[in-house]
Amino acid sequence: MTIEELKKYDGKEGRPAYVACNGKIYDVTKSDFWSGGSHMGRFSAGEDLTSSIGLSPHGEANLFRYPVVGELTAEAPEEGKKSIDPAAAKKLKYQELYAEYHPHPMMVHFPMGMFPLAFFLQIIALIAGGSFYFTFASVTAMAFATLFTIPAVMTGALSFYVNYNCKANVYLKRKMILSALLFIVGAYASATGLKAAYYAVCPSAQGMASEPLGMGYTIASILIMPIIVAIGYNGGKITWPR
Repeated sequence: MTIEELKKYDGKEGRPAYVACNGKIYDVTKSDFWSGGSHMGRFSAGEDLTSSIGLSPHGEANLFRYPVVGELTAEAPEEGKKSIDPAAAKKLKYQELYAEYHPHPMMVHFPMGMFPLAFFLQIIALIAGGSFYFTFASVTAMAFATLFTIPAVMTGALSFYVNYNCKANVYLKRKMILSALLFIVGAYASATGLKAAYYAVCPSAQGMASEPLGMGYTIASILIMPIIVAIGYNGGKITWPR
């Protein structure tokens, strides 16, 4: 199949969706992530993705899941090809730079690891009869995780612009909502936990009524876990789509 023939399989108006990569043609028609012939606002069916597949979070690995329906034949170079759009070339540079350094994946692992740590430390504190040392360690991890949520969300916004052209599918939308919720719950847990820890160290400073045993912190640290799991699940759906 030539590139011109491949263009007919663009996934629109009920047509099959085919993409080519490294000479092989894959049928992605049944994938939810290629609905209407468009993938994440960046790629279109009916195209050769060989030069651009490396910019995706998963690379060529996910294409191996789809059936191979043919091979892309080489064509003679066309005369007088159109010049590359400067804006598109500039955007491609940003995409290549992003793909090289992966700022969002690097930053997101800090809060995704420290929030569960805070949760488990608090559970240990409760099992140990309200051990202050474990609770203090838990609160410290919670506070740092909440702070790291800010650069994680900022780099996520950068990824949304560079990698996905500001076009969100259902999983990206869920991650945005859940990330905002994560920061709110984390900020509340940090403030409540630090207040309880401060009163424990300085009981004479209890001018205001404190929450007994940091109960608000314990509840918030438990609520953090399903939010983290939901963010991870939706992130996995983006990285490893069907």
